[in-house]
Amino acid sequence: MERREPSDQPPASLAAGLPTPASGHSPSAAHAPVAHGEETSPSSGAWHVELLEGGPGLLDDIHDDWSALCARSAETPWYVRPEWVRCYLDHFAPPQGVRLVTARRGGELHAVVPLVANRQRACGLPARRLRSAADNEAWRFDLARSPGEPGAAALPAIMRQLPHLRGWDFLELRDVAEGGGAEELARSAAAEGCAVSRLESMRTPRLALGDWDGDPEYFIKRGSTKFRSNMRRAIREAGSDLRLERMETFDPDAFERFLALEASGWKGEAGSALRTDARACAFHRALFEMIAAAGDFAMKFLWVGENLVGAACAIEHRGYHVVLKGARDDSYRKLSPGHLLVHALLLDCAERGMSVFDFAGLDEQWKLAWAPDLLRHHTHFIFRRGLYGRALHAAMFRLSPALKRLRAGSAGS
Repeated sequence: MERREPSDQPPASLAAGLPTPASGHSPSAAHAPVAHGEETSPSSGAWHVELLEGGPGLLDDIHDDWSALCARSAETPWYVRPEWVRCYLDHFAPPQGVRLVTARRGGELHAVVPLVANRQRACGLPARRLRSAADNEAWRFDLARSPGEPGAAALPAIMRQLPHLRGWDFLELRDVAEGGGAEELARSAAAEGCAVSRLESMRTPRLALGDWDGDPEYFIKRGSTKFRSNMRRAIREAGSDLRLERMETFDPDAFERFLALEASGWKGEAGSALRTDARACAFHRALFEMIAAAGDFAMKFLWVGENLVGAACAIEHRGYHVVLKGARDDSYRKLSPGHLLVHALLLDCAERGMSVFDFAGLDEQWKLAWAPDLLRHHTHFIFRRGLYGRALHAAMFRLSPALKRLRAGSAGS
């Protein structure tokens, strides 16, 4: 899914390079710590923080501990689970570009920050970047942490020790929802003297479903007068032939049907349909199969008679419905198939007692027509404590934007 890149986003102007092994690391040690630190708290014992490096298989070494960490909280979202992160890394990470920051106390894992390493240059300065294990194909990002005191204490412990570990100059944590653990990690970094910055990356529309009163027009009534009129007309013209088909298992043939519908519309013309990117298509196929195996997947098709006009692939987990991918048949433009699909999905979710409908992605105009709330996301930058880290921060967030403004002014004159 697409992301909004802020106009003064420094990383867009940086030259990406190859993953960089830490100095002194043996290439033959595929899954080895770059370094580790330890501190003792008289009240709660020692924190042990490691920065591990290797390939995607690195996750296998801590999979059970990571899964146990996630199981401690019923609210753990899919995108912080080791299965999700491993699926992303298998399809998009460089072979030896994976980094994991882990925090343990008493041998028990309480926090994991999954990252991908590469080299960049910031206004001529070489920099070792560790970015979050997520990009435009991911829903959003956050670190995994235990609930309660252990998780809260783990983040300051990471930022007390991470500046002393080699192999990085700055962290870039993308698309973190407000209130996320990565946001707290950035606050802990600032408290430890690290230079930090953040840029808004997107606003995701969401609708609360709990107040639905059973009225089929409940969600339509939230919109403008024009929107209400258009929706009523579309529903009237579709008539009794309008029906929603729901599938809770992953069916390869049904997924091919979804891909064909997506490619037939504007996404196909724009080159953003999954079929135009083999790697992204393989990632989503594997992701949907994995989520379906856990019982949290739904593929829905909207039909008008025998004609497929819309489809969606979604996560349904603990009351949340998240639309990861959607498609429509633009030849039915007069029926507003995208809005008809959303309306059918909203009613289906509300009737089954779900609490939140998450559009995912950006606050595009067609989503805003439903008058949703907006969940802000930010990309957080954390720079290594010390003179070089502050120089990089100044180059990326002061010098680079200033040079862009200067060039824009020169071009305008």
